[in-house]
Amino acid sequence: MGRTRVLILWVVALIALVAAVGGAVWAGSEIGDAATDVLPGVALLFSLVHGSLWVGWRGVGAYFVISYVVAFALEACSVAFGFPFGYYEHFTGGPSLLDIPLVVPSAYFAYGWIAWVLASVIVRGGPSRPVGAERFTVPLVATVILTGWDFTFDAVYATVNSQYRYDDPGGYFGVPVSNFLGWLLTGWVISQVFALVESKVSTETPPAHRALQVLPSVVWALPVLPLLGFLLSPPPGEVTVGDRTFVTADIYGSAFVTGLMTLGFVAALALIRATARPGPAPRPTGRVDESTGNGQAEGARNAYQRADDLGLVDAADATQRAG
Repeated sequence: MGRTRVLILWVVALIALVAAVGGAVWAGSEIGDAATDVLPGVALLFSLVHGSLWVGWRGVGAYFVISYVVAFALEACSVAFGFPFGYYEHFTGGPSLLDIPLVVPSAYFAYGWIAWVLASVIVRGGPSRPVGAERFTVPLVATVILTGWDFTFDAVYATVNSQYRYDDPGGYFGVPVSNFLGWLLTGWVISQVFALVESKVSTETPPAHRALQVLPSVVWALPVLPLLGFLLSPPPGEVTVGDRTFVTADIYGSAFVTGLMTLGFVAALALIRATARPGPAPRPTGRVDESTGNGQAEGARNAYQRADDLGLVDAADATQRAG
């Protein structure tokens, strides 16, 4: 079953690659838009399968519940009271509750899980369970990584795609600073709560398969490719948000550069960390701890004596070396 799920991860990552390349090659066309629209669903499926291998079905289920409930609660709070993202209105289709489309909080799981894995690889070096200060450092890193994703795409979603509208548009292509502060808070609450319960809800030890650490970096960076397509073939026109007007090409150009500095950088860092080979073992210094030195010296003498009995070393030289 584990091998089957790893194979599924490769297939899903390949689908993400095809969709990202299609979004880049046919940027601005119906084909390109359809290909780009596939990426969030692919990320959701990837996170679900990957999480089942990383922490087991119960573990990834716990992360999904935590991320969905926290995201929905803070999104609804912001729509109603302006905290923490600021006042805004959603235009995403589908069923909704409290003016929040039910599909929206699932994005926090899809991309939040990948951000969590990348943070774990960067901080821990792999899928080991958190110990000590890692219960607090990994959530902080995961929070910044997740907010970087929003920082890259929010300008496009809030302007060109018109997926939502802020009542008080800000200077970053209509996105207010409060939105990014809200993402930092939401991402941190999700990550920190999961970090505190991870060891209790995790039901599996991740298989020693390099794909579990490498593929998240690939899936994380691929959405930057469609932005490259818009950079190379910039669409004409302008977008007006409130009393601010922005050049459409500038929006995509800024999003691409931001994506390189956030998604691209994090993916590269995690990839380097995941594929790094362990360094050579430290050479002995010749110092012996006083409390254990006698026992170690005696063991060395015995070892040399056994070697001498077998005719492998000179006894006198061995005794001198062991001493």
